[in-house]
This record gives sequence, C-alpha cells and structure tokens, in this order.
Amino acid sequence: GGKILFTQYTAAGPDVLVMDADGSPVRRLAHGTAAAWSPDGSRILYTSRSSQLFTMVPDGTKRRRVSHSMRLVRARLATWRR
Repeated sequence: GGKILFTQYTAAGPDVLVMDADGSPVRRLAHGTAAAWSPDGSRILYTSRSSQLFTMVPDGTKRRRVSHSMRLVRARLATWRR
C-alpha cells in the first residue's frame, strides 16, 4: 500500500500530486514541482511555483519554507540528504 508522488503540468503551472500505488485516488498537495519523499517518508520536499523550497507532511499540510533565496533553487531540483 505505497504512495506515488509526481508532478502534473497544466496550463496554470505544475502541481505536486500523490496517489495510492493502485492508481487511486489522485490528490493535489501543492502548486509546485520536483517533489521528493524524505528518507523516512514523513515529509515531502518540493519547489514551489515561486522557486522556493518547502516541506510538508504527506497529506499536504504543515508546509514550511526552507529556502529564502531563489539562487539556491535555480535548478529546481529538490533532494534530501541524510
């Protein structure tokens, strides 16, 4: 019963979505891209549409900005380090 995290691109911009491994249901968690699970699966790191890094819990709540400079996320690829 795992979850799949992915980005959907629309005319309005990218969105971070999650769905069950069996394909249902799909839920939008945030406006953004380049999402990645934390190593323990307790948080998600993503790049917002404004090019800032945020974390959130897997249900899309408890968002926290973790970057304060767009230069830090210019590549728009977020990754976790242990």
